[in-house]
Amino acid sequence: MDGLDIEWCPNFNPQIENPMATLQLCLAHRCLIFQILHSPSIPNSLIDFLGNRSCAFVGVGIQNEVEKLLLDYGLGVEISTSLEMVHIKSSNTVIPNEPTPNERYLLSEFDQIKLWNHVSLLYFYKPQNSNSRGCRVLSVIEVMRNSLSQALVPYYPLAGRLHWSEGGRLELHCKAKGVLLLEADSEATLEDLADFAPTQALKELTPLVDYGSIEEMPLLLVQLTRFRCGGLCVGVAVCRAILDGTATFGFVKSWAKLARGEKLDVLPFLDRFVWKSSGKLTIPCYDHDEFKKLPTSTGFLKSKAGHNNESIACMLKVTKEQMNKLKKMAGEIYNDQNMVKQRPFSRFEVLSAHIWRCACKARYNGDNHQPTRVCIIIDCRKRMNPPLPAGYLGNATLPTVTPLCVFDDLISKPLSYAAGKIREAINKMTDEYIRSALGFIASNTNMDVLRTSFQKPASVEGSDDLGNPNLNIVSWMNMPIHDTDFGWGKPTYMGPGSINSEGVDEDCFGLAMKVVTINQTTCGFDIRHQEPRAFMISIQISNLLEMVHVKSSNTVIPSEPTPNEKYLLSDFDQIRLWNHVSLLYFYKPQNSNSRGCRVVSVIEMMRNSLSQALVPYYPLAGRLHWSEGVRLELHCKAKGVLLLEADTEATLEDLADFAPTQALKELTPLVDYGSVEEMPLLLVQLTSFRCGGLCVGVAICRAILDGTATFGFMKSWAKLARGEKLDVLPFLDRFVLKSSEKPTTPRFDHDEFKKLPISTGFFKSKAEHDNESIAVMLKVTKEQINKLKKMANEIYHDQNMVKQRPFSRFEVLSAHIWRCACKARYNGDNHQPTRVCIIVDCRKRMNPPLPAGYLGNARLPTVTPPCVFDDLISKPLCYAAWKIREAVNKMTDEYIRSALGFIASNTNMDVLRTSYLKPVSVEGSDDLGNPNLNIVSWMNMPIHDTDFGWGKPTYMGPGSINFEGKAFIMSSSDGDGSISIPFCLKAAHMDSFMKFFYEDIREVPLSYSKI
Repeated sequence: MDGLDIEWCPNFNPQIENPMATLQLCLAHRCLIFQILHSPSIPNSLIDFLGNRSCAFVGVGIQNEVEKLLLDYGLGVEISTSLEMVHIKSSNTVIPNEPTPNERYLLSEFDQIKLWNHVSLLYFYKPQNSNSRGCRVLSVIEVMRNSLSQALVPYYPLAGRLHWSEGGRLELHCKAKGVLLLEADSEATLEDLADFAPTQALKELTPLVDYGSIEEMPLLLVQLTRFRCGGLCVGVAVCRAILDGTATFGFVKSWAKLARGEKLDVLPFLDRFVWKSSGKLTIPCYDHDEFKKLPTSTGFLKSKAGHNNESIACMLKVTKEQMNKLKKMAGEIYNDQNMVKQRPFSRFEVLSAHIWRCACKARYNGDNHQPTRVCIIIDCRKRMNPPLPAGYLGNATLPTVTPLCVFDDLISKPLSYAAGKIREAINKMTDEYIRSALGFIASNTNMDVLRTSFQKPASVEGSDDLGNPNLNIVSWMNMPIHDTDFGWGKPTYMGPGSINSEGVDEDCFGLAMKVVTINQTTCGFDIRHQEPRAFMISIQISNLLEMVHVKSSNTVIPSEPTPNEKYLLSDFDQIRLWNHVSLLYFYKPQNSNSRGCRVVSVIEMMRNSLSQALVPYYPLAGRLHWSEGVRLELHCKAKGVLLLEADTEATLEDLADFAPTQALKELTPLVDYGSVEEMPLLLVQLTSFRCGGLCVGVAICRAILDGTATFGFMKSWAKLARGEKLDVLPFLDRFVLKSSEKPTTPRFDHDEFKKLPISTGFFKSKAEHDNESIAVMLKVTKEQINKLKKMANEIYHDQNMVKQRPFSRFEVLSAHIWRCACKARYNGDNHQPTRVCIIVDCRKRMNPPLPAGYLGNARLPTVTPPCVFDDLISKPLCYAAWKIREAVNKMTDEYIRSALGFIASNTNMDVLRTSYLKPVSVEGSDDLGNPNLNIVSWMNMPIHDTDFGWGKPTYMGPGSINFEGKAFIMSSSDGDGSISIPFCLKAAHMDSFMKFFYEDIREVPLSYSKI
């Protein structure tokens, strides 16, 4: 552990962020003070030291300082924590609160093959409301102590001690010696722990076990740690030889139930030899490969020193969409004589297979015939016949291994090959095979060999492990890991406190596969410096959104009679597609006595206020019709809009950063495009989440309203829902712009309605074009925006560019996205043409401006001058920003009216409706590659003002992005000057784009989710 602190001059001017001036490091008994501000350069040795993954840096409020190091000087600190400051306040032995049996018995064969060290589990809880942090925790520790004492009555074996018996076997002495309960606090906050990856630092949150004497070693130790923010962590260390995961989670869940003052509905089943009562054959009748040494690497580590590289742990997160892609890949039939495809591969099978293949690629040492296996820990409770009783307290897991494979096969063959091998290993675990394994264990005289055989590779040159080409996988996907509520609510996060047990299975490549319902992010797994020999994967269950249940569907009509009329849509409207744009508004849980009752009142309020809103906004209750075959007209006949009520078992936390992925489409109504004349122009879905949060999903026809008009309608509807009157009524005359005598004959060459350029050889084949796009939520802080503006506002000496006013946020962000997309899409052609299409609101650009409340479309596309990749990549940011400005500035009143005249004179509206969306046709295809971008700004829109009476939305954004290369730039709901950018790009380019995007603004890449 090394101490870290930084200093800089105070920021007296809020517009100026002073750079870091001094770096302070404390190493053992030495202190280094480095005046980095005045140093001509930063020594490479310092850069390497700060980035060394084996170093853990500690300090008060270190997270902010690490971010400033990265922002000011690009110095990355790989591991940082404040947990070194955990202070143990008290330590107590807790015994059962009633007399318990005094007995001893030999542990079962299931137990005997387990190591007698401890597995650590961590449960984190959000800060609770209280008058005093000290008083609250005092009562908490008392509740924990009393309820633990209660729990140890039915679970009395946990208060016992292990003893050695004949043949290296273990027996349990139940003498109520008790378990250890520690109380601690820390100056860290839950935010300091970031993604809760099981690093060295998190070990401070579980009790330290004294392995000096096994007979005195507590089997269960618990540490309650209080954080500075008010959050809590319950760290549990339980002896592996006593309980497996299922039994441990069952015990902790029971303990939590007692802490809440409830009674236990399932008592533990204590007979560890119940499986022998059936009298079935236990003589070994299989060749049990799982108890043989696993293969070692052939030259994997060139020296013994190479073996000493420390392992690192990371948190991998996989979205539902990414998981489905893996399942789709694995579902391809692989014609192998040893593998016959049956049922579709499961999540566990494809994820394990994918990890295995990737680990082989990362560990590849040049030997195509390197042998490798995966060891999987299988719960045998329900696989035995008869199954073990509910509440069985003990170990009931066994290892199984895949058939022996080689790197070349796993890397070169499709994913289904590896998935098939995983399935083979699991499927062989029948009742007969399990009983044979138990017989094999019973007949073995050397238990130490069995306890490590399925964890370590074979010995080479006298060393236990000179390289590990194998994996060890544990699944927690069906475990009740999130149900442990001690009275403070369910845990924010639950996971292992560490993967490599101290000094025991340090050589095992451990993998804990766990399901968590948190944000969809990718992992920080890094193989550039050293092979990560232990990592954890967590999988987001965004498939909870598949469980959106539509409860009712109603057509809402205006609450009063409205005009019955029809009229041709304006030229602004005619160039819009007649499909729907989707918007999502998310609201925090509200206080209520009953979720069901509250939602009933909410849906009634939404229905009534929507009916009111449709009186002044009656065109939204109409229907579109074709006129003269190519143009659209609106028939206002009060046919109504669609309002759906739905609920879901998901929570708002499951949606993480609200990136517009495929999953979020479940929150907006599905539109039937069978007949344009019957299609509702507005559809709304109110979805209630399990946590009490709400989502208002809106689908509105693009041909009727643009963003400004849509947000105005939503704000008005919300105002009526709050019982207020409208101060601005919609202006319904869509042809007010024609009342001027100004000419509408086209006077400019309107590039915006010409086909955009296509990539030259961008895709090598049509099949490559079918790669799916992915959506990300880019987050840019105010400081990062200011850095971009500073970069762009440097004077660029170009005869075609004269610097005027400073570049705006929109100009620099659009330019930065454009340049990074060019870098990511670069195909070797420096002269690849590219353009950016920008959607511009014309309301205030026309003379006179359109009236306030204008209801309809009033936006037109504009495009940048043609540019080439080489100029955008090689020239400074101001070059791209200037091209963005040129496109926006040309949208004068004269140009807009010329564009409207161009639209009015055009006879092929279908071409105009898609011209600024797609590149030109090549070889009969509409799109063989897109080097362009389409950018929409919502920065000045009232997107966060839609308050239906529940407060402003936690988040508002698009429900989906309809094509690759499109971005929305919008202000964050936090009000801190930051910007959120939903952005869609080809999957093949997104990793590179993310790297380039954050490279210049000194930020760690964010995660993304596939559309």
